[in-house]
Amino acid sequence: MNINQVRYFEAALEEGSFSAAARAQFVTVQAVSKAIADLERELGQPLFIRENRCVRPTEFGQAFHVKALPVLAAFEDLEAFAETYDEDEDASPMRILLCAPPFPNNEVVVPNIASLLGKAVGINVTMKLSNSRDGVSALLSEQVDAIITIGVCEHRGIECIPVGTMQTGIVVLDSHPLAKRASVGIDDLNQYPVLLASEFDDFAQSIMSIYRECGLKSESVKVSTKDTDFELGRFMEEGGYVFCANIPPLFKGIDNLAVVPIDQDHVEPVPICICALKGKDMPQYKALVRMASNPAVLMSIM
Repeated sequence: MNINQVRYFEAALEEGSFSAAARAQFVTVQAVSKAIADLERELGQPLFIRENRCVRPTEFGQAFHVKALPVLAAFEDLEAFAETYDEDEDASPMRILLCAPPFPNNEVVVPNIASLLGKAVGINVTMKLSNSRDGVSALLSEQVDAIITIGVCEHRGIECIPVGTMQTGIVVLDSHPLAKRASVGIDDLNQYPVLLASEFDDFAQSIMSIYRECGLKSESVKVSTKDTDFELGRFMEEGGYVFCANIPPLFKGIDNLAVVPIDQDHVEPVPICICALKGKDMPQYKALVRMASNPAVLMSIM
């Protein structure tokens, strides 16, 4: 048993479905489903009754919930203590939010990125996944020291520095007509609906907005990460696609999905930016920008 299994269990119980729990935890539905299935196997009893569009706790699941709540609260207190404990002021960690949609294995990838950044800059870095809207709010209220955005973040109180670019692709079901293509162009995409996440696409420059400027005319299906009624699986089954970073290893081992790159005639470089409050003198931030501006270092992290 591990703490993420308990965390995902509590999220599923609170949200009422695995898909809603995944959105709340910034992980994939597969990650939540697998974690809970592994936990049930280890406990030897089912925690949920799985219905068509929701889940509800079994009697054992409800009893487990009562025991799990104080354990989870104690663990979060321990995490907070570890993140805020300073032997001296210089030991304070740099708090960063990665503003990106949930992606497969992000619960492993994001801490690894933080570790690599910290080693490259020589400071302690903590990193969590967030959407753009919450990331900007956390930065403006100084809950975090910096955010990393995919696309330029334009806000009068924020300094946004592009440090590199990212190649893009789409995610579709492996049964989709485009799944077997070596690459796709704008005209290919215009035949199918595309997912528009309001916390990202309405709040800052995004992959979607960049391709709209280049002639993308796909019908947008707008959702919020807090929309518990939206079924991503059904959207994908009906031919929908989602823009993504063209990093196929991120999706390795995920059944039924295919990553297809945008072809060279249509691909647009999407900036990766590091953002901090304007006028805030923070040596760690300057060091982070210098490091990330080195293409060799950036590529080793990405």
